[in-house]
Amino acid sequence: MIYMIPIFKVTPTPGMCIKTKNVKDEKVFINLCKIQEIPPAPPLSEDKLKDIIASEDYSSDFRYYIFSQIAN
Repeated sequence: MIYMIPIFKVTPTPGMCIKTKNVKDEKVFINLCKIQEIPPAPPLSEDKLKDIIASEDYSSDFRYYIFSQIAN
């Protein structure tokens, strides 16, 4: 099943940068930001989340999307 997700351009508000290392001991930077245009996810109990993860069925009740941009 294909879901149509609206796409729009936003300007993020800077948050923080996390510096860590990967399994090859290389530096990795994770930049976190805030985007007011994307509403918070609806409440989800820990038990419901565990059920969703255990079933590996993310198509019905699980409507959380992670927006990301990856750069080298």
